[in-house]
Amino acid sequence: MGNSAPVAKRTASKAIRIALGVLISGIIVLGIALFLVSQGLINLHPKQQYCLTSECVEAAASILSKINQSVDPCENFFRFACDGWTSNNPIPEDSSNYGVYPWLRHNVDLKLKEQRQTIVLRPFLWIARAGPDAIAHQEWSPFSSPQQL
Repeated sequence: MGNSAPVAKRTASKAIRIALGVLISGIIVLGIALFLVSQGLINLHPKQQYCLTSECVEAAASILSKINQSVDPCENFFRFACDGWTSNNPIPEDSSNYGVYPWLRHNVDLKLKEQRQTIVLRPFLWIARAGPDAIAHQEWSPFSSPQQL
């Protein structure tokens, strides 16, 4: 019985040393990983570099058409950023000023007018395409799709 106390003490001491070694090793590995991530050497969330959808390409083309790439932006940023717009969109005769918002309003109005005309013309196109016999045998609907004719 006298020998069991020092053996138990040695095994407890050995277990503590092993646990401490594992803990310190884990902290070192975590520290190295944190350092690599913070320096950008490891990327946890790879992101797409370029947007190549049709909307992105159209937006990029629109922006490029509005700038003057022949002007150095460090010398004259206003001309660099605005020359393309001002040369392609002169102030109309009936306006004292002109900008992006009136231009957008005009384009939206044109698109709405086009859609409204499409809706108004649809019943007449349906009648012309279907003919009087088809109209007599079917329930008339100006909103039916062309596939239903």
